[in-house]
Amino acid sequence: MARVTVEDCIEKIPNRFDLVLVAARRTRLISHGSEPLVPVEKDKPAVIALREIADGLVDKTILEEPRKPAESMSLTEGIPAPGSVPRKSMDEDEDDEFGDDLAAVVPPPSSIVPHPKTLDSALDED
Repeated sequence: MARVTVEDCIEKIPNRFDLVLVAARRTRLISHGSEPLVPVEKDKPAVIALREIADGLVDKTILEEPRKPAESMSLTEGIPAPGSVPRKSMDEDEDDEFGDDLAAVVPPPSSIVPHPKTLDSALDED
């Protein structure tokens, strides 16, 4: 299938801003499972959406449709409300056990970061 160009889409939706909004909405719908209206040949959802616009299958009326639940999903969906998950108290034994594990994996800071030089000692070396 030939490449879709912006010029092909501008013929159908003359306003570039509207074109971007229509393409973005249709791309989201396709990526969330909406059935493509054109043959798919290993194309990404954005390319499929632009092909649909260029073929006149999708227009600005898509912007008037209410959003589907999957498209307008909340960022906090699936995150428990504060206080709804019981907090686990840590015993001193658990704290010590964690500290031992951490010491085995992370070297002490003194072995990672050398002591900073003073400006005078750095100048004396030159």
